[in-house]
Amino acid sequence: TASDACNIEIHLAFYQNFKVGVCMYLSLLKAKLRYLQAHATYARPAYWANLTIIGSSTPLPVRTPLIPRWLGVLALLGIGLGWWYYRVVRRPFSTTKH
Repeated sequence: TASDACNIEIHLAFYQNFKVGVCMYLSLLKAKLRYLQAHATYARPAYWANLTIIGSSTPLPVRTPLIPRWLGVLALLGIGLGWWYYRVVRRPFSTTKH
């Protein structure tokens, strides 16, 4: 059986690859190769060969944020301009002396 530490490390590397759009087979291959390069003492297949892909290997679609960053920047800019307009243009400071 594979060691728990080996499985965790390979799974984390697999999901890092898979999350960015690499297909499952290639993600697992890269994860196993990275593990073998980092841990030469555990190069026996008993540690890593039991991890296989079953089913479709198509990559997940990479999601884009619902609200792009530029939209947030525009909203902040609008709020700032609105505040400026209200304070400076609409209600100028009083010039009367007390």
